[in-house]
Amino acid sequence: MHDWTLLKIRIDWAESSTELTVLDEHSAIRSIFFRGLREFSADRQEHWGPSSSINEASWDSSPLGGGVCLKIEMQSGGLISISADAVYLDGAPYMAARGPV
Repeated sequence: MHDWTLLKIRIDWAESSTELTVLDEHSAIRSIFFRGLREFSADRQEHWGPSSSINEASWDSSPLGGGVCLKIEMQSGGLISISADAVYLDGAPYMAARGPV
């Protein structure tokens, strides 16, 4: 996900879901959808200057027992962390064990 561009984050509190809309390295729109949202945090500080580009992303098992966790470091220096029961990339189930997007 290095150099992908974060366009939008949508959180549906009632449905317990989150969706990230991003542009990949080919400028194609991609969707990362989290079902069974457990935890969401975002630090929008711009330690390194303004940027909507992703510097680094890492997938891991959720520390809350089962599920998956995505941690994103933005090129601005901000951090985003999402933990959920399941994740879907462009509508297809995604397993963190398969490696980074």
